[in-house]
Amino acid sequence: MEEKRNLIIKAAINIFVEKGYKKTTVDEIAANVGMSKSNLYNYFKTKEEIFKATKLPAKIKHKNPFSDAKRSGIIEGALEIFGQKGYSKTIMEDIAKNLGYTTAYIYQYFPSKMELYRAIVSEMSMEITTRLFKDFSEKDYKDNYRKSAKSLLKILAEPKWTGFFRMLVADGENYPELIDIFGKQLFNNHTVIFIKDLQKKGIFRDMDPLLMQRVFWGAVMGFFFEQYLLKRQPFFENEQFVDGLLDIFFLGVSCDQEPKHQLKDHLQSNEVYKHRKIKE
Repeated sequence: MEEKRNLIIKAAINIFVEKGYKKTTVDEIAANVGMSKSNLYNYFKTKEEIFKATKLPAKIKHKNPFSDAKRSGIIEGALEIFGQKGYSKTIMEDIAKNLGYTTAYIYQYFPSKMELYRAIVSEMSMEITTRLFKDFSEKDYKDNYRKSAKSLLKILAEPKWTGFFRMLVADGENYPELIDIFGKQLFNNHTVIFIKDLQKKGIFRDMDPLLMQRVFWGAVMGFFFEQYLLKRQPFFENEQFVDGLLDIFFLGVSCDQEPKHQLKDHLQSNEVYKHRKIKE
């Protein structure tokens, strides 16, 4: 009980500081700790109660940097340029020119190129986790994973997300801390508590919840990278991949679970796989 409460407070602090009180929603806070909004209300009755528990200064209530349409526009415009050129080859003049602003104007919002880059990663990370996990609940854990995996692949196919990951891949070696921001958002907070609850109920095996998270979401991300970034001809359609992955994942983590699909059957019926086997 206390562990979940502390995680809610920790997530709320990050979001309140990042977005301000007014712009922050209970849905976002719930998503960032991997629980449904209704479950969160078992710990805090209102957003105001959560804010008081964070013990943040009252002035945070009046801070709302991302509500500024121009600031958000700079972030979107910069993402486009960073995605095309990468961090090291992009200069602030490129971003300003793309947006029709002066460089001095950009610096009013972001004191350096790195601060702008960090803002993009943080904003995008928060957006994807909120979209993915806002409806996560304990009632139907299999359906939760299925919907979230399919949603993630659909979201990542959007042009801005493809550009975002090109940016991370291009600069990840030199700026690993930026990948960590995204990784912590996606892997560390979300559904870890959810997994622990399923373990306590005897549904999931007693394994490291973070490892279970990384195995599942890492596989989804790998599929995305191969299909959308490397542009390789896929072995499976999205639907086939998600169903096969879920069977393998639940067979591995569940105490008693029979697979509905067999990966071997998928491979044998897949024309791309047959073609590659012949060539080999």
